[in-house]
Amino acid sequence: MDNRKINVVTKKITVHGIVQGVGFRPLVYRLAQKYEIKGTVQNAGGLVKITAQSSMDKLAEFLDILKKNKDNGYEILKIDIEDAEDKCYTEFKIIDSTVSDEVSIIPPDLPVCSICQKELKTSSNRRFKNPFISCMSCGARYTIMEELPYDRHTTSMKDFDMCPTCMSEYTSPESRRLHAQTISCNDCGPYLILNNLVNRDAFEAAVKTLNTGGIIAVKGIGGYHLACSPFKEATVKNLRKLKVREEKPFAVMFESIASIKDYCIVSEKEEELLKSKARPIVLLYTKDDRIAKSTNMDSMYCGAFLPYTPLQIMLTESCGPLIMTSANISNKPIIKDDKEMLSHKSPYLNGVLYNTRRIVRSVDDSVAKVIDNHVQLTRRSRGYVPYPVFISEGKDDLQIFAAGSDLKAAFCLYKKGNAVVSQHFGDLEEL
Repeated sequence: MDNRKINVVTKKITVHGIVQGVGFRPLVYRLAQKYEIKGTVQNAGGLVKITAQSSMDKLAEFLDILKKNKDNGYEILKIDIEDAEDKCYTEFKIIDSTVSDEVSIIPPDLPVCSICQKELKTSSNRRFKNPFISCMSCGARYTIMEELPYDRHTTSMKDFDMCPTCMSEYTSPESRRLHAQTISCNDCGPYLILNNLVNRDAFEAAVKTLNTGGIIAVKGIGGYHLACSPFKEATVKNLRKLKVREEKPFAVMFESIASIKDYCIVSEKEEELLKSKARPIVLLYTKDDRIAKSTNMDSMYCGAFLPYTPLQIMLTESCGPLIMTSANISNKPIIKDDKEMLSHKSPYLNGVLYNTRRIVRSVDDSVAKVIDNHVQLTRRSRGYVPYPVFISEGKDDLQIFAAGSDLKAAFCLYKKGNAVVSQHFGDLEEL
């Protein structure tokens, strides 16, 4: 059939922005079905390329919905449209990824979404109480990526074979986990491990240890945390001995905004920041002295934050507020490797709750404060990195590498208006 006779056009659409690891391709697929568009969508390096064949009216509606971004999981910076090869497409498909030389915007790690939280707590759901539940809209991204484009085989999730049910969800256009690279369930791992215990037994043993005044290391997205009760003075003093940290306050993870407000003064802007996708530690004025003195060390602030992984949600709901501080000796980087954490021997450490999903790069928690109703980041790390800072007056022919300083180090790469600042690394005296 001659497409020109029925007013059909074929366009090549290149989408720039945060469009990988955020469910963009499945969204494009579903919109294409809705607007009767034929063609393909694929990851190309850090971009997404779409070939769309339809009437001009349908194509205009399709692009309008993409640009409005009601889903809010992605961010489009620019869309390039050009004529494509005039060939006939019979369906719309997600096709294999390719590489690209363009500047790639890699998605930061995302907190567990509200739908996955609901599934986590629904006893009839197949992922009930699964500490690794995720979907296209949430879960680890930057910390598990080995290279672009963002596909399962380029992440540390490639170490885990999908069970038949997960594979069906991963490949089904109707599934909210279509092409969700972190997909897993209780049948196909990763699994929780504590000593010789696994899964639910490991979790319950960890909760018992925390509720009886113990300290455990908990593997997170970008590294290990040391967790314990913030209310038990003797426990917090032991944590200071374990970390060799005398004065600096510890961050406390609360199970909800309501819980934070019970202990801290929270403005509207601070609540917005606490609930943002970055889930940073936010420095808040404390209300009273119910938290152990050794937690905040007489500081007027409490470094408060909300859970951003399913496991953290489960732990805080079972234990209440918990100190969640980076698992490291003072001035050294956060520990990310299982072997290093498991080899750490101390009379103050009562266990290591971990899994075998590799953390490709360590990323510490971000720290922020609201000053005069503006957000000031004192540590720009998990949740923000590696999302670039866009320089509106940037020069396309300029490329910059900036490094430093000796203490609290980070680096920056600049190209084509994108200033990509690395995560916080700590002191450079450590190799």
